Amino acid sequence: MMLVICGLTAMLVGWYSVTFIREQNRLFLGERRMLSRLVMAQADTVLVRVKDLAAFISARREEQVAAKLRVASRLSPYIIDLGLIRGDSLRQRRSFTSPDVLLDVNPVEAQRLAAQLLQNEGLITAIRPQAFASLFPNMDGDEVVLAQAMRLGEGPADFFIVYAAVEVRKMLEELSADFREGSLTAARLTVDEVQTEFILPGRGTADWTGDATQEAVRLAHNSQIVLANWDRTVRFGKLAFMVAGILAISAITVALSVHYMRDRRRAEAELQAALDKANSANDSKSTFLANMSHEIRTPLNGVLGMAELLTRTELSEQQLRYVRQIARLAAFFCPSSTTSWISPSSRAGRWRSTPCGSTCQG
Repeated sequence: MMLVICGLTAMLVGWYSVTFIREQNRLFLGERRMLSRLVMAQADTVLVRVKDLAAFISARREEQVAAKLRVASRLSPYIIDLGLIRGDSLRQRRSFTSPDVLLDVNPVEAQRLAAQLLQNEGLITAIRPQAFASLFPNMDGDEVVLAQAMRLGEGPADFFIVYAAVEVRKMLEELSADFREGSLTAARLTVDEVQTEFILPGRGTADWTGDATQEAVRLAHNSQIVLANWDRTVRFGKLAFMVAGILAISAITVALSVHYMRDRRRAEAELQAALDKANSANDSKSTFLANMSHEIRTPLNGVLGMAELLTRTELSEQQLRYVRQIARLAAFFCPSSTTSWISPSSRAGRWRSTPCGSTCQG
């Protein structure tokens, strides 16, 4: 019985473990894809804001940008700066996150940035803030800038640059914070083949040796962010808890089975003892009855024999009636299988008796 329970427990634990891991893998992959979609949605929102800003500047409607941003249906909380640099005023950039502020910039770096962006005019390009430190002085490497340059005319200064600075680390931490089946431990941002690695605190150790858990999200034509190294050990705690529960239930079942088997054996022993006692009592009764029957038959046969002898003598009617009475009374004392009785003889006019256990002689 215990072997059967142990075998069933092992099968149940194996089946549950395989099912649990498969289900957790499915949920984990779903969460991983969900994070990729969330990052892509935020990236698309930033791209839309940059495109909208470029459209407003091209249409000479720069003063309407602030009002447009207040009623925009798609805004990203991770845009820390949305701004404009004009070719005819390269010494200043305008930030639409603080509309009344004009920031001084290095015109040489602004010209260098414009030359780089105009090589892919109309396309949004990712740039590293560290590469243009004087243009973006308050950014420490956790950000990426998505920028676009467009010409307004044929003149060397007839162009503008619009950009959006995005907090990458904060975006990744917040978007992956509520996931349960895995947690993002690291991400790698690539801009023009220059890689920046983000290690998220408290999420585990980065490991880029495999791509089984990596998802890539493209931010611009020259940039992508790779999400990798999910820490999935938390789910094995759930598995260990459930397996421990199954083993505890099996242990309780084994204990109850042992207790039941002991009680059953004790009850069987008590029943067998009672049965032996009853059989012994029945044997004693049978022996007693056999002895008593023997003790009764022996003198009774003598009585019947004497009664038979009397019937062979000359008897008066009264004496014959007495003999008959003796025969009738003797019949009550003999069992059915050993009945002794006296039958009349039609020819001799006598009663003839047989001992108990004999048959009637006609």
